[in-house]
Amino acid sequence: MGGLKLNYQLTKEEIEETLLCLGWKQEGMLKSVNLVILSILGIVVLIAYIRKPEQFFLFFTLFTIILLMFYLRYGPQWQRKKRAERMFQKDSRYQLVIKDSYIEPAGSNRKIRLENGKLKFYISQNMYIIKAGGEVCAVPKRILGREQEETLIRLIRRYQADTVNVVIKKE
Repeated sequence: MGGLKLNYQLTKEEIEETLLCLGWKQEGMLKSVNLVILSILGIVVLIAYIRKPEQFFLFFTLFTIILLMFYLRYGPQWQRKKRAERMFQKDSRYQLVIKDSYIEPAGSNRKIRLENGKLKFYISQNMYIIKAGGEVCAVPKRILGREQEETLIRLIRRYQADTVNVVIKKE
């Protein structure tokens, strides 16, 4: 296999989707469970405050729970949008050379080695994301032809990467 040479520019939405895929555990079921737990806790504190309104600390605790719920619901989404915007403004043009044993970002002398067990592959609606150790490479599906897409998937399978299919739903 000769490898792939990719030259592309990511949009803000693609960068945001990449960040969402990388944080899929925090954004999915874990977030919902935390919101349910906080809701139940809030109801219990509200009932306790209704029974004894002279205890101000219960009102303060309820107010804190409500703020925490708003943060859990909207905070990560807002932070992700801001981070994607900063990354887009910084530089959203990328050049990658993907070979059999490494990925090389063009313009740098470093090579990201592909190794069994240390490779994660995220597939979303519009993106392929390769995480090798601490390095992340995001490749939009729109730039890949059928043959390039098959080559990339064959490479990922060869290294037995942990593959995660991320389904993104509108909130």
